[in-house]
Amino acid sequence: MDGSSTRKTGLAALAIAAVLFAGILAALLATHWGLDWRAAIALAAPMSALAQGIAWSARYPCRTNPLGRREPWRIALTHITAALVLSYLWVGIGRILAEWIDSGFGLPHTYKQFLAMQTHLYAVGFCYYLLGVAFHYMVFAQKASQEAQERALESVARAREAELSALKAQINPHFLYNSLNSISALTSIDPTRAREMCPEGGWIRLSATRHADRLSVSVENSWDPEAGSSRRNGVGLKNVQRRLEARYGNAANLQAQAEDDVFRVRLVFPAETEERK
Repeated sequence: MDGSSTRKTGLAALAIAAVLFAGILAALLATHWGLDWRAAIALAAPMSALAQGIAWSARYPCRTNPLGRREPWRIALTHITAALVLSYLWVGIGRILAEWIDSGFGLPHTYKQFLAMQTHLYAVGFCYYLLGVAFHYMVFAQKASQEAQERALESVARAREAELSALKAQINPHFLYNSLNSISALTSIDPTRAREMCPEGGWIRLSATRHADRLSVSVENSWDPEAGSSRRNGVGLKNVQRRLEARYGNAANLQAQAEDDVFRVRLVFPAETEERK
């Protein structure tokens, strides 16, 4: 979600909260504290708008006092002090509005009734500010969790790319060309050694088949089961297996087996086309 969408969502939530709080405050002023309904609505509307500003201002002390990074007593002291000061200002502005409604709208006793219930309004303003504190801490925690998930996914993607790069370097087909070049050079320098590098009677067979969205590649070559095993340590096959897992996960597999004088490797993985890429 970009910054513009976040701001629009925040403003919409603020407007909804203002309407709901104005309705609840007007109902309390009229039903519980005996204020005239007209005076209650006229007083609740601007006080609700002011209360949203007070609750939104809690964002800044929440940001400068993150949970887990400051001492709990320091966080509590900061927010309690802010709640006391802002609720005092909120009730003070309400008192001015009540006096203005009393004299300007012809609704007598509004100011006197407001003075009688201002202690309750202090509590309302105090609690509403703390509600804003809880809301902002929840938003910050959710944002931090999303950022942590994004960093984790990015780290996994980078690790996979690094592993693929390393495996590509290990399984680069240039080793075949280098071997052929070495044999070619030895034919003019040491024919006997060149002959040793080319086993007689060796062969290799490759085949590939596709079934729906699966590609099967089979590689067979001749081998001598009685030859020494010092050079057959399986590093190449392990690297191929790791590369398949890094690229396709559980969707690919590798099977290797030896039968008599034939060594066979079968690779099965998803078939990719330009459209799928």
